Amino acid sequence: MKKFFLSLAVFVMALCANAQTNQYFWYNGNLMMGNPIAQIDSVTFGEGEPADTLHILLPRTIIKEVHDTVYITVHDTICPNEETFHNGYRYVDLGLSVMWADANVGAENPEDYGNYYAWGEVEPKDSYHFYNYKYGYYKTMNKYCLDSDHGTIDELSTLLPEDDAASTNMGGIWRTPTKAEWQELIDYCTLTFDTINFHPGVRFTALNGNSIFMPLAGDMWYDTYDDWGDYGNFISEGQGAIYWSSNVDPEYAAGAYCFTNRDHVDVFNISRSWDRHIGASVRGVFSK
Repeated sequence: MKKFFLSLAVFVMALCANAQTNQYFWYNGNLMMGNPIAQIDSVTFGEGEPADTLHILLPRTIIKEVHDTVYITVHDTICPNEETFHNGYRYVDLGLSVMWADANVGAENPEDYGNYYAWGEVEPKDSYHFYNYKYGYYKTMNKYCLDSDHGTIDELSTLLPEDDAASTNMGGIWRTPTKAEWQELIDYCTLTFDTINFHPGVRFTALNGNSIFMPLAGDMWYDTYDDWGDYGNFISEGQGAIYWSSNVDPEYAAGAYCFTNRDHVDVFNISRSWDRHIGASVRGVFSK
């Protein structure tokens, strides 16, 4: 028996190169993209070994000088479909300009709703009114105001880190996506409806095969969950969603851009005029 220990760099190059052919390999007990399956007879994990030790049994026709088993020890890899962490929160590389968190701010799992935040506020609360909104009422906005008809102009149009729910709650370089980053997600990923553990949502699947799931978490209006029944398109929980961007609406200072299907249950787009006091979902990103 011969034992081969491949360097991390060589192994990563081999796996990631073959990943583009949509073949698969096993890593930490999960089926993932990797070496062509025709080159792998079986995969086993030895008893008592670290969870990140990968044993691949190769046929003799591939490595002719080997008469038994080749052991490849992997301590870390960065390949398509592998989920990685930043500051304790998992992110997914969709091949876009930013990395996307795999769950909402305040959520433990991708399908969980997480917390609701008024735009520019960093803590959830019991009631979401303009009367208790941090930055004023329709005509008295005191921050992030671009229109004198709605308050005092300060020329701030994008959330500062201290007012960003993703930045303050996730730390590191996490932040709320911009309007342009939401649009990039829509333009370069395929959106499909999906369900995880009975929680309906939408899944964005990128060209590299990676994907993120966003639950249809609705929003908070005043002190209750809003099922949007008054709009005629939504009849129950789990049909609609509002996800904040980090940008205010330049033509309506009391509103901010968001990703939503509130105009129609089957159509998601970037809407610019949702009132900033609404309690909505936040999904973190960070720049590559």
